[in-house]
Amino acid sequence: MKPWMLAVMVLAVALTWSGRAFSQSCNGSMGTLNFGTVSAVSPNNTDVSGNLSISCSGFGGTPYVRVCANLGLPASGGTWGARLVPGSSSPISLAYTIYKDSARTQTWTSVWDSPTQSNSIDIQLVAGTALANLPVYARVPGNQSTVPAGSYSSNFGVNDATVAYVGYTSNPPACSSSFYATGFTFTVQATVASDCLITATNANLGSIGLITNTVAVPGTITTTCTNGTTYSVSINAGQGTGATVASRLLTRTGSTDTLRYNIYLDGAYKQIWGDGSNGTYTRPSTGVGTAQANTYYAVLAPQPGVKPGTYTDQLIATVTF
Repeated sequence: MKPWMLAVMVLAVALTWSGRAFSQSCNGSMGTLNFGTVSAVSPNNTDVSGNLSISCSGFGGTPYVRVCANLGLPASGGTWGARLVPGSSSPISLAYTIYKDSARTQTWTSVWDSPTQSNSIDIQLVAGTALANLPVYARVPGNQSTVPAGSYSSNFGVNDATVAYVGYTSNPPACSSSFYATGFTFTVQATVASDCLITATNANLGSIGLITNTVAVPGTITTTCTNGTTYSVSINAGQGTGATVASRLLTRTGSTDTLRYNIYLDGAYKQIWGDGSNGTYTRPSTGVGTAQANTYYAVLAPQPGVKPGTYTDQLIATVTF
């Protein structure tokens, strides 16, 4: 009887792998980018800032890690210089921009888009881990006149916002779409308030001799109010002693002498522009986001026995919304 012969084949398996260790990772997190309450009709910008928090772990073979933060356009769209935040009840969106620098001159995009303006940070690893903050700067520009009042919100999903990373030893590599990447989420919010701006031109009745006829000159009160905002414009009684909104007074410089005059809404001089009291009227309207000019008429009635001199008054026009 022959003894059993056992043949054993030794199979050598060789694996060459140039990828990362599965434990290496970097993650990003960012709170809500909240612009607070903004005015769409104001020429002033609204600036906010925040931080993208970055945490890395599992990097056992390199002393440094380069992290490239990428911000694409979310579903709400827009352009790199004017991303869009949609309104909760309006088809018109509010524009804003996210920047890499505090001077707000370098827009923040990603390595997958053009222009490729990913924001990078190089972090020294300690026992394979690292924590860092990457500043975030954002702006809602002024003069967005057609944007109505309301709430505006946009969400960045994990495909819109990512941190790409790679470990290195000496020179940091350029940000590349070949880096490993993980997504994070955050929200952009703003509240557009009802707001109005108001300006007015002066009315000069000129040089007059005997006031035997009615003298009238037009002027303009211009309002710029948030799109869809209802408002009214009133005018006070002025500075003349004893004046009312129904009977205003010009006062002679250096004395207490006065001239009767008034401000009217209409060219027929029937509707006194006041505050709604004593039979006067206000000017109601609805804002369209752009300048709305309203004509007023300064009217001096005939009156005898007027002393020569310069007569003036100062009025305050108020927009209420």
